[in-house]
Amino acid sequence: MKQWRALNLSITVKAHIIEDHLLDYIEHYGGLGDFQEEFIEKLHQDTKRFRRRMGSLSDFKKKCDAITSWCRLESLDLVKGAQQKVATASKRNLKRYSDGLESISRA
Repeated sequence: MKQWRALNLSITVKAHIIEDHLLDYIEHYGGLGDFQEEFIEKLHQDTKRFRRRMGSLSDFKKKCDAITSWCRLESLDLVKGAQQKVATASKRNLKRYSDGLESISRA
């Protein structure tokens, strides 16, 4: 990483996480093990989501501030409750029959 930085090249999100957060993560969870795939997949999903939302912002600081604001909003209990309510309401209602599962359409 030192050589990469010496060349004044930009650092990717993955490289930043490995450089600055990986040791803390390993110490906290006792290794990577089962968490590795989920952690990276979550990072990919979050990165895609933020790129879609903030893609039109060209100023790096404004983009970072906007992402921080979104993260703060998403962590609010009120927002989490609304997300859970939508997820529950949009779930398919399945009823078991002796011959298997059959979907019941909502009226």
